[in-house]
Amino acid sequence: MLDNDLIDPKVRNIFEAMGVRIKECPVRKPKPPLPPAPAMPCLLPEEIQNLLGETGHREKIEPEGEAPRYPFNACVARPVPRKERGAKPEALKAVAKEWHRLRNIKHKTGVGVWDESTVRNASEVRAEALKNNVKVHFARIFDLCVEKGAELPEGHPERKWKGRAVLQGDQIKDENWEAALFRDMGASPAAMDASRAADLYGMLEGNAMECADADAAYTQSYLNSENETWVRIPREQWPDGWDKKYHDPVCKLVLSLYGHPEAGGHWEIHCEQQLFKVGWRPITGWKSCFWHEE
Repeated sequence: MLDNDLIDPKVRNIFEAMGVRIKECPVRKPKPPLPPAPAMPCLLPEEIQNLLGETGHREKIEPEGEAPRYPFNACVARPVPRKERGAKPEALKAVAKEWHRLRNIKHKTGVGVWDESTVRNASEVRAEALKNNVKVHFARIFDLCVEKGAELPEGHPERKWKGRAVLQGDQIKDENWEAALFRDMGASPAAMDASRAADLYGMLEGNAMECADADAAYTQSYLNSENETWVRIPREQWPDGWDKKYHDPVCKLVLSLYGHPEAGGHWEIHCEQQLFKVGWRPITGWKSCFWHEE
């Protein structure tokens, strides 16, 4: 027992009666302080000027006609505020196009990412779920608008408006207004090393490379979740007559919509099934990579 410990006198007497010997604690020398963290490299004003050159400013956007200074393309879309969107007919048209596309996706069980024929008030769905002790999820679909090529001059053909409607995945609630729980089934995209290996293989003599993108990939798969998901859509997107029949309408979500926590996993399963049907086989140890004998 150490003498310099905080020991109550009564406890000390008990220890001594039991024959416990109390020793003094040797005084430890304090450790030397650690060296200061290395400072970030700094340059003097004249050194900065030498790096910048005579212009005093490093241009990051090349003048028209000059080759890019970077070996990669940077794709940036400018978010469009709702007030600006309402004043731009092109932006409104882009958003309307997205809603029309999602409503008219054809699949084996019907048409649309969500089934508007199942519309009900959210309170009715919630009461039914509680009565039958069934778990259901409620979510919201919202739209957004961006402008691609906003850095280009007005009238440039590469300046385009893009609308997108997604599910707000961080605000999904269950019938008890609790945060919804999901299975851990995230997608496993191919690694950068796999992309480089494919590039190398395609560059060998006698080989060729092709690149393609899946059209609205996630919405090609069904949302085969353990629990039904009922979604709200913005009031301005309600079909005619909803405002007279419903005060809080919700529809059953059918396809995997961007933003749902399980959408990527369901798309990956669907994609692999389609690849297997036409002879592709997975490469061991390489996620989302496949080989075809032909």
